[in-house]
Amino acid sequence: MFTQTAEVEIERPARYGKQLASHMGNKLKVEEIQGGWKLTFEIGEGTLIATDTHLVMTSAAENIDDLQKIQYALVKHLIKFASKLGELDITWK
Repeated sequence: MFTQTAEVEIERPARYGKQLASHMGNKLKVEEIQGGWKLTFEIGEGTLIATDTHLVMTSAAENIDDLQKIQYALVKHLIKFASKLGELDITWK
């Protein structure tokens, strides 16, 4: 299993995490977990954990291609929802 995490500094991380989880819940299984949400994709999973200053996104999949697809979906929608905040620094490690 491949796993990577991105810690995104963002205003109101809980708000954006909830909005992202809610939106993704239209197509995926989403469950609330301690401090955030777990998203179950057909190809892997993602988690969204809100701290006071960051939205911590974790992606996990069996191969790099699927991992990158999950990351793309999370980043694409987060950027869309947070567009008024300007450019976000999102680096997966």
